[in-house]
Amino acid sequence: MRKLRLLINVIFQAFIYLIISLVIMVIIHETGHILIALLSGVSFSSIKLTIYGISPGVIFPESFTGISRTVADYTGGFLSGSIFLIIYISYWYRVFRFQSSFQNWLGGLITAALAGWQLSNGYLEGQYHVAYVLGANSLFAPTALFIYCFVAASLLLHLVLFPRRLIKPITI
Repeated sequence: MRKLRLLINVIFQAFIYLIISLVIMVIIHETGHILIALLSGVSFSSIKLTIYGISPGVIFPESFTGISRTVADYTGGFLSGSIFLIIYISYWYRVFRFQSSFQNWLGGLITAALAGWQLSNGYLEGQYHVAYVLGANSLFAPTALFIYCFVAASLLLHLVLFPRRLIKPITI
């Protein structure tokens, strides 16, 4: 009974970590778009925040075009994905090597999935911006399927780097 309670506690903590990470990820993602636009000379007052279904977004003025706009489109996902990848490598990789618990394994899994998700978002948003926006709220859009493949690859990488056989069992 006590092991079950510990397992539920670990899963609850992972859920809280996921929620906090999602909020931070969205803030970093949208801030990346906005920073590039501001550095390119777009006034802050002409940038609008919006919601597409459940996905937040940024609307730039129509005059914001060219290479600067393309860079701004790529930046959101690449910035947040890179930050989560750095966290994964610099924090979770080291932590799991010294303390290979289920809790640390799960934290690394969540971070790897978010890094893969955001890196694929960065590519799609820059390369196929219209398709990305149109497919943002569909689970079966081609862009969503691309994201699923990227997340699956990042999870596979996590399973290779942190095999479950290395996890120490929960002790009381």
